[in-house]
Amino acid sequence: MLQNTNILFFALAILPSLFYICLLYFVVGRKFLNVQRSKRYLILGFLSTSIIEFIHYVFPEMNRYIFSGNQIINLILKTFIVIAFAEEMAKYTIFWWLTNDRKNKHKDLPIETIFYCVLVSSGFAIMENISYLMAYGKSVLFIRAVSAIIIHFILGIILGYFIAKSKSDIFIYNRNGGEKELSKNSLFKKIFYTIAGVFSATAVHGIYDAAIFLSPDARVTSFYVFAIIFLGLFISYLMIKEAIGQSGRLDAFYRKREKDEQK
Repeated sequence: MLQNTNILFFALAILPSLFYICLLYFVVGRKFLNVQRSKRYLILGFLSTSIIEFIHYVFPEMNRYIFSGNQIINLILKTFIVIAFAEEMAKYTIFWWLTNDRKNKHKDLPIETIFYCVLVSSGFAIMENISYLMAYGKSVLFIRAVSAIIIHFILGIILGYFIAKSKSDIFIYNRNGGEKELSKNSLFKKIFYTIAGVFSATAVHGIYDAAIFLSPDARVTSFYVFAIIFLGLFISYLMIKEAIGQSGRLDAFYRKREKDEQK
C-alpha cells in the first residue's frame, strides 16, 4: 500500500533539519534548553513561509516595482531583498512574536536564544524543502540536505547570536579579570544588535543565493556554495562556543542571586 505513496520522500524532506537540530541539542546540552518551549518555535517556524507567501500575493509584481533593466543588478537585488531580507525578517517576526507572547517571562540565556532562532529557521527550511519536493521531485532532496538546509541552520545561528547579544545581561569586568557586576544592555545596543542580526543573516543568505544565480556553471556554483557553508559553519562554531560560555556564567550568576534572595 505504501509503495504508491510519497511518504518516504516526505520524511526525507523533513529528517535532515531534525537531524541538525538534534545534533545542536546534544552539543549544547539539556542543561540550558527547554524542550517543551522549543517545540513551539519549531512548529510556528513553519508559519514563517506563510509570511513570504502573503507578501508575494499582496505584491505579485514586486520585481517590477524596484528593479532596474540591468539583469545582473536585477538578480543581486532580487537575492538580497526579495529573497534574503524578506525571509530573514519573516523568521525574526515569528521569533519575536513567540518570545513576547510567552506567559513565562523567563530570561533566556544566550544559547537558548540561538537555539530557538535555529528552530524557527529550521521550520522555514522544512516547509521550503517540502515545497521544492512538490515542485521539482525527489531529485532535489539530497543536494538541499547538504546545502540549503545547512545554510538555513547557519542563518538561524547568526540571527540568534546577535539577538542574544541584544537581550542578554552582560558582565562588567574589573582590571584583574574578575566579574564585578552584571549590567543590562542599553536600548541603543538592543536595537543595534537586533538590526545587526537581521542584516548579517540577510548578507550571508544573499551571498549564498547570488552564488547560485550568478555562477557560470555547476562546478563553480558548487565551489562557492560549499565554501560559504564551510565558512558559515566555522563562524557558527565560534558563536555557539562563546554563547555556551556566556550562558554558563550567567546561569551560575542567576542561580547564586536567587539563592541569596531566598535567604
